[in-house]
Amino acid sequence: MNNGLGRCGEESSFTIAVLRSLCIPARQCYIPRWAHCDSNHAWVEAWADEIWYYFGACEPEPKLNMGWFSSPAKRPMLINTRIPGKYVNTKKVTIRVIDQNKNPVKNANVHFQIYNMAEFYPIAKLITDEKGEVTLITGYGDLFIHVFKEQIWAQRKMDKDQTYIEVIINEQTPKTILEIDMVPPSEYNTLPASLTEQEIQRNNEMLKYEDQLRVEYEKTFFQREEAVNLANELKVDPNRVWHVLQKARGNSHQIAAFLKQYGIIYGNLTLQMLECLNSKDLTDTASDTLIDHLPYSIESKDKYEKKIYVKYIMCLLQLLDHFSAVNELLQVSF
Repeated sequence: MNNGLGRCGEESSFTIAVLRSLCIPARQCYIPRWAHCDSNHAWVEAWADEIWYYFGACEPEPKLNMGWFSSPAKRPMLINTRIPGKYVNTKKVTIRVIDQNKNPVKNANVHFQIYNMAEFYPIAKLITDEKGEVTLITGYGDLFIHVFKEQIWAQRKMDKDQTYIEVIINEQTPKTILEIDMVPPSEYNTLPASLTEQEIQRNNEMLKYEDQLRVEYEKTFFQREEAVNLANELKVDPNRVWHVLQKARGNSHQIAAFLKQYGIIYGNLTLQMLECLNSKDLTDTASDTLIDHLPYSIESKDKYEKKIYVKYIMCLLQLLDHFSAVNELLQVSF
């Protein structure tokens, strides 16, 4: 809401929060990757009169149970939702992992993969049981199965009509080039809902009204003239100040408050710290967080080279990412 922008994931999460605040049960449905083309999608289901209705959070239609995704949503290999709906024809598949002596391999990693965005992307990651098996409820399309344990691995394609395969892993897994055709679930024809001219007109009016609300809201963001005045007050480059505040969008007043309070004291360093943040961080970082960090980071200014200081000490969010990566590495190592 602060940003005034979002993809289907953000907009569906936001819509669900709004519906729940009105005591309307709602849940998110999410396809991590399409099986028949690139990308993914998320939408919303809401409960009314003892029925779950679906609709797109970022593609308002005149009626419920409508959306451009109605037909594609019947073709994925996996849908994430707390309570599965009747979107897809499914089957239960079993993968059994064995070694070269045909003994079951316990605690092997099994990745169920589809081809999307020029890679084999895992829609599910499971670990084998004592029998060396994992099961998954999925759609009627091909899957690429990647199995590994420690340094041993194997890969195998699972055809859309198969429900059980065995995968052998051993030290001599050959490294070869494979030619594979990945077949997605069949396309389903979804009959379009019949709409009256009145329903279409009403929906168009609502879309226009929503656009007006967004425009009015964006007018509350920090404007260029205000940014120039602030820059002149701080005696820094107006273009640099506007570049930061423009990216901050609905959070621009928080960023401006930070600049105003500390820019006079620390000058260019205050602006430099904001410039090392990415756009998303600028839209949701409170001024208190920035104020809390800057004075302590400046204490280390002369102890390190400039490129090290700016990237890993002054830029607090990259610093946190760095610590997270180190912590993860330590956990893997030990």
